[in-house]
Amino acid sequence: MKSWIEHVCLDWMENLPRSTGGYAESVSEGWQEGPETSRTMLTQARVVYTFLRCHPETEQTRKSFDWLIHAFWDQEAKGWIRSCTLEGKPLDRTIDTYDQPFGLLALSEAYRASLNGRIMNPAPPIKDLAYATLEGLDQFARDKVNGGYWERRNGITPSPLVIYPEYRRQNPHMHLLEAFLAWDEVDPQGPWMDHAREIVELFRTRFRSPTTGYLAEYFDDRWNLAPGEAGRIREPGHQYEWVWLLDWYERRSGDSSVRKDGEFLYRYAKEKGTDPVDGFAYSILDDTGKVLDDRKLLWPQTEMLKAHVVMYRWTIKESYRTAALDAYRSLREHFIRPQSTIFYNRLDRERAPDPSPALSRLLYHLYGGAVMAESLAQG
Repeated sequence: MKSWIEHVCLDWMENLPRSTGGYAESVSEGWQEGPETSRTMLTQARVVYTFLRCHPETEQTRKSFDWLIHAFWDQEAKGWIRSCTLEGKPLDRTIDTYDQPFGLLALSEAYRASLNGRIMNPAPPIKDLAYATLEGLDQFARDKVNGGYWERRNGITPSPLVIYPEYRRQNPHMHLLEAFLAWDEVDPQGPWMDHAREIVELFRTRFRSPTTGYLAEYFDDRWNLAPGEAGRIREPGHQYEWVWLLDWYERRSGDSSVRKDGEFLYRYAKEKGTDPVDGFAYSILDDTGKVLDDRKLLWPQTEMLKAHVVMYRWTIKESYRTAALDAYRSLREHFIRPQSTIFYNRLDRERAPDPSPALSRLLYHLYGGAVMAESLAQG
């Protein structure tokens, strides 16, 4: 019998509208395509990665993966371009660092499937593309002085554009850690763990506030906290997200010292960033813990769910297991549209759902959180 999330994923595979340029960026009731007039690497890579995790052996998944390479890979720049037209023609050739880990994640899952004989290795081979992506990051985007990677680059031009909108972010590096760990699982002799260690070191020394230790979001060129309001922003969803990434890093590296860091972020996100009334994570806090945006977005709930699961693994306390399963039930009750597998992107402060088209890229978050919850329930 298929689990709930397997059913959701299959339904999306069958019904998500697609053109020659890829999958719809968003959908509304009845699987009506949203208003977007281009296809983005971020959405397409996340959707393909999710489908590869769910059912890599289907012809549709294999074709989607081949198309992703054809439409978004820039061999000269050694990176994944930002967007293409609905017909699959290059539109924005910017190599955005935030997009690169999702290319790597799709490649890692395809490579895993190829090792198991569930998918054919395309030309160029999957592993070669992953190494080329890493080479592009290290050659053209690496900050050799302060660490990490610059936000964007135009092709192979070695003059990075840092504007996003005007600061550096921890977020792309968080997802690079995710991608490096995914590749370390399928290619443990490769360079992936060394790169993962560099990201964790940045997390410990740069990404956290020097006064509180909580994860910040925006920084200047030298990884100092950004001036003004930007430097004060804290996102509970990202605090939770780092918890399960640090758990994954511990399991791959054997470095148990990161567990203390994860527990610290979890407590902060739970105490300051989670609504005590309904148990949903808020969107944004400031550096004092004041709630700046009390809407409940879908993706922070899935990251909170994963963090609950990790805390149960670390402590074997039944309260964390209960919290995870309760969060999973609540997510399905409030964020999934009636008689549908299409989700809401967010709830307002009164828990009323926003009827806007569901963003296809969020399926990646939903699938990852649900798989962890269902494995806990089965265990």
